[in-house]
Amino acid sequence: MIPVCHSVLAPYEGIIPYLQEIDRNQVYGNDGPLLLEFEKRLCQQFDLNTGDLLCVGNGTVALQIALLALVEDTANSLCLMPSWTFTASPAAAISAGLTPYFVDVDTETWALTPEIAEAALKNCPGKVGCVMVVSPFGYPIPIKEWDKFTEKTGIPVVVDGAGMFVEISCANTPVVVSLHTTKCFGMGEGGFIASRDQGLMKEIASRRNFGMMGSERLSYFIGTNAKLSEYSAAVGLAQLDYWPTKFKILAEKANLYKQLLDQIQGVRLLPGYGKNWFGGNLIIEFEKPIAKEASEFLHLNNIETKFWWRQGCHKQEAYKNFGSDPLPNTEILAASTLGIPFSVTLSNEDIVYVCEVLEQFLKPSLSSSDLFRGSWILRSSP
Repeated sequence: MIPVCHSVLAPYEGIIPYLQEIDRNQVYGNDGPLLLEFEKRLCQQFDLNTGDLLCVGNGTVALQIALLALVEDTANSLCLMPSWTFTASPAAAISAGLTPYFVDVDTETWALTPEIAEAALKNCPGKVGCVMVVSPFGYPIPIKEWDKFTEKTGIPVVVDGAGMFVEISCANTPVVVSLHTTKCFGMGEGGFIASRDQGLMKEIASRRNFGMMGSERLSYFIGTNAKLSEYSAAVGLAQLDYWPTKFKILAEKANLYKQLLDQIQGVRLLPGYGKNWFGGNLIIEFEKPIAKEASEFLHLNNIETKFWWRQGCHKQEAYKNFGSDPLPNTEILAASTLGIPFSVTLSNEDIVYVCEVLEQFLKPSLSSSDLFRGSWILRSSP
C-alpha cells in the first residue's frame, strides 16, 4: 500500500550538535539561545525583522494566544471562520473564549475571501470579534487583502496557515503556522506566529508566557504556557539545515504531480500548486462529487487516501450546534476532494502509478460495476 503521508524529519546526526550545545549551555527553556537562533533563522527565511516571528509549542495554542491578543471581549464575541477546516480552528477559538460561527468558502481557492466575510457579517447573530481565515493545505493566503479588510471593517483577522511554509507573505494580520510532523516543514510538534505589527507581537510574546512581562513574574494579560523548549528548537534548527534538500525533493514531486494531473480530465489541483507552492499533504478535487468512490477504487489498487477535513466542522459532533451561514460550497468540497499520497519517500514511479489509476477511474467508458469488480487493479501489493 502506498501511504498517503510519510513524515521524514532531519536525521539524528543533524540534531546531535544542537543537543550537545544544550548540554554546554545548560539552558533548557524560557527563551533559551537555541530558540532565539531558531526564531532568527525563521525570520531570515521569510524576510522578517527580529520580533516579527515567535515560536510556540504547537499551532493550536498559537491560534489561541493570537485570538486573545486580537479580541478585547472574547466572552461575548463570535469568531467568523470557515467550516472547511481542521477541527483545531474552532477548538482554538473556543479555548480563547470565542464562539465559532461557520461560513462558506470560495470554490476556486477553497478559502474564505474578504468578500465572503463581508457578506457573512450581515447575517451573524451577534458581535463578530474576529475573523479566522484558513489556508487550505498550504495554499498561500493574500495577507495584505486581509489587512485592508480590517482597515475597512475594524474587525481583526488571524490566518490559520497551519499548512503554509513554502510561500508566506507577511503583513500586519498575524499568520499562524503549524510545524507538526505532517507539515512539509515538520519538526514533531511546534508552530510560530508571524506579523509585522510589533505591538501585537509583544503582547503575543507575553501571552505565550502566562501573560507576564519583564522579570517581575506578574501577569498583565490572560495567557498560557505556549513556549517552545530548547530540545524542540534543536530539532527545528536541524530541520532548517535539512530544508534545502527536503524542499528540492518535495518541489520536484509536486511539479511532477502537476504535470501529470493537468493532463487528466475531471480532476484539478488548487491554483499554483506544484509551481508556486506545495504543502505537506496533496489534495485533489474532482469535477463531480465522487471522492468516496475514488477513494475505494484507489484503495483496491493499493493506494492509501484520506479525507483530511471530513465533511466540514459543522458536521462534527463537537461543533454541530454552532451557528452557520448556508454552506453549499463546503458540502461540495466535502464530497469532491481527496488526499492522495505525497511525501519525501514517494518515488516518481509511485506518482506515475497514482495518476494512472486516477485516470483509469475517471475514464467515462467505465461503469460503476466495472470499477469495483477488481478487474482494473494495475499492480499488487509489494
